[in-house]
Amino acid sequence: MMKRVFVLVVFGLTFVVSGCGSGEKTVYSGDGGTVSTDANGNTTIKNKDGSTVDIRNNGGGFSAKSSDGTEANINQDGTMTGKNAKGEEFSMGSLVSEADLGVPYYPSSTASNRDVRTEEGGKKHFMSIRTTSDSAAKVAAFYKEKVKDPVATEMGKLSSVSGKLEDGREVAVMANEADGKTEVTVSVSEK
Repeated sequence: MMKRVFVLVVFGLTFVVSGCGSGEKTVYSGDGGTVSTDANGNTTIKNKDGSTVDIRNNGGGFSAKSSDGTEANINQDGTMTGKNAKGEEFSMGSLVSEADLGVPYYPSSTASNRDVRTEEGGKKHFMSIRTTSDSAAKVAAFYKEKVKDPVATEMGKLSSVSGKLEDGREVAVMANEADGKTEVTVSVSEK
């Protein structure tokens, strides 16, 4: 459901941006749904089943709320925060800390501002994406020493390590070389 809402939010935001300042508009889809925007840039998406997503221009960002209770806020700094219909919170673009991950950032890596933190079924998940000029193999070797029972794989310019942290959470690290840089993705999940 979250993926469907996110797709609707992205579609709606595209509609809002393209319709800003041009008065009220309603577009009818072939399946019976509608997308309407007003002169203030506020948009309502209505599906044929009656479910809705309301997107509001909040003067520097956007907020979206679906009829199932899912909420998302896209802030002026590009971060996105919200909660799903169960009240479980998520954020994207805000920095995930080393304490959240349970392992250090790769030395000399830089933040990408694409970090994600979610909670589902009461379990927290963290993902940090950073870049470095070191090779994927060097990154994997670093993290192999940081996890319990590591499983490492290497395929060309892609290296990965998975295992467990001291606190029992699962960790997966992917390092992918492209265009002279290595993207390091560290994902940690509660079991």
